[in-house]
Amino acid sequence: MPQISNYFILQGGFIPLRLSQTPIFETGEGFLIPPLLTLFTSTFLHGGFFHLLMNMLLLGIIGGIVENITGTRKFLLIYFCGAFAGCLAEFAVNPMSDLPIIGASGGISAIIAVQMMLMPAKAITPWGGLSVYWTRFIQLTLLWAILNFGMMLFLSDMNIAVYAHMGAFIAGLLSVKLLK
Repeated sequence: MPQISNYFILQGGFIPLRLSQTPIFETGEGFLIPPLLTLFTSTFLHGGFFHLLMNMLLLGIIGGIVENITGTRKFLLIYFCGAFAGCLAEFAVNPMSDLPIIGASGGISAIIAVQMMLMPAKAITPWGGLSVYWTRFIQLTLLWAILNFGMMLFLSDMNIAVYAHMGAFIAGLLSVKLLK
């Protein structure tokens, strides 16, 4: 069974190196799915039951709140834009990586960012000449970075796509401006 799941992960996972070396609409040697399409397919693949369970738990709890506020269409747009932004962030940091990026974490990171920005916060004092939005944007980005880089340090035996989480989270924070 592991060979079958590895096959699907290699075929449908987002591999930065493939995007670097293969035209985005062609499949490349040994691959069935073009690199551009793996930005989408990678969100449906997971590295095991626990990975899937954690993502679905977060999506079920936080996703429901955000979908109720934004509506289904905007929710899906935020989710997939976050997933794509996450893959592209990993690509930007390490375009020659041959490790597949899989999971719903990028899309979920964007949804978490939207939820954090939409929920009322106690009085936020703007920093310097920044607006409340940009002050909160920076605070939440720093908090998310600490959380994700902390996971990378303490869970070093797991391959966590920290840059995907960061890129997707920032995309989610930016999308809030478009929702208003």
